[in-house]
Amino acid sequence: MKTLRTLLFACLAALVLAGLTALTLPRDSAGRPFALTTLVTTGDPVKVPAARVKEAVEEVVAGQNFFTADLEAVRAAVEALPWVKKAQVRRRWPGGLEVRTELHEVFGIYEDGRLLSTEGVLFSANPEESRATNLPDIFGPAEDAPELVRAAKLFSEMIKPLDARITELILSDRGGWSFVMTGDGMPPTRVELGQVHEDDTPEKRLRTLVEAYPLMKELFGGPPSTLDARYDRAFAAGLPDRALIEKHARSMREAGRGRDPVPLPEEDTNEATER
Repeated sequence: MKTLRTLLFACLAALVLAGLTALTLPRDSAGRPFALTTLVTTGDPVKVPAARVKEAVEEVVAGQNFFTADLEAVRAAVEALPWVKKAQVRRRWPGGLEVRTELHEVFGIYEDGRLLSTEGVLFSANPEESRATNLPDIFGPAEDAPELVRAAKLFSEMIKPLDARITELILSDRGGWSFVMTGDGMPPTRVELGQVHEDDTPEKRLRTLVEAYPLMKELFGGPPSTLDARYDRAFAAGLPDRALIEKHARSMREAGRGRDPVPLPEEDTNEATER
């Protein structure tokens, strides 16, 4: 008898607790419990606004509740948003979802306006968000995006002794590499490296060119206007362009980073320098 009373009391207590729980559960407009009423987002609120995440999530979970919400579908919808590299989604008792976003780290601007991540992934983003930063323009086959990033990083590292940075990188349809570099006292300068020929690689040609650059600059009385390393055991270098150097110097001074240009010779022709 005592055991029966204990069992009945336990059942009654369970029913009371169940009733209290049901009363406190989130409900939708139809009064159904376990409705999804809250969304917690973690990430960059500028590039990925919470309102944009909320809109993407609501499209997926419409008509679903806390238990039936398709988390994989929610994750895929959030990862389709601009800037989002990876999303993590989990349930948050009693009627919510939590979304954490990891963003792409942008490396450059691809030729079609998309952004290129440091991992070689092309993704879409607002143009004003990408143009606000000092990113290089990248041209080449989309399927070679990882190789474009690898080469740009390598070339950028190799020209550091020249105090220069890459503003444009190009991989032609025929596999030829070229880029534009600039720096303090160096106006935009196109560098042609060409294709890979057995053990004669663009990297090898660039290394030799960087070593010879100070001598070329000294001989020319200023930075060469162009550099072409596609020749066998020689470089083609354009003599300094006075107008371009002065224009570059003015822009650098206006930015508070420039120095006065070095006086240059009157002529402006091409010369070849032996490697």
